[in-house]
Amino acid sequence: MKTLRRKILKQFQMLQKMISSMSEEDILLQRKLNVQQNRAYHIILERVYSNKSGAFFIDGPGCIALATASSAVTTSILPGGRTSHSCLKITIDIDENFTWNISKQSSLATLIRDSKLIVWDEVSMAKKTRLKLLIHF
Repeated sequence: MKTLRRKILKQFQMLQKMISSMSEEDILLQRKLNVQQNRAYHIILERVYSNKSGAFFIDGPGCIALATASSAVTTSILPGGRTSHSCLKITIDIDENFTWNISKQSSLATLIRDSKLIVWDEVSMAKKTRLKLLIHF
């Protein structure tokens, strides 16, 4: 019983910390969710707070955004984090004469083309040649 109380207290403290860093506008956004969105929101939060893993595919109007990082250290602290090597299939050893070997008809190529945003943490650590590949894709 004490471990359950500690776990609940820890989750409550974590929630308080998250809420204190959010703006009032962010907190009130939940009220704008429709019934299906609100149900998905609660299912996802329940998974997060119960420390259960899960994959969620959310379909709706909006843009595709990809998130990646330059180093494995950074990705290890991000949920579902992946390096640019893993996410974008850009090899680690790269030089000026490198060509990106992904088919233009592949699902990865389609995903990259359809993305409106790529968030690349620690991009300053990436080789310039890797960034040029994305720019010229």
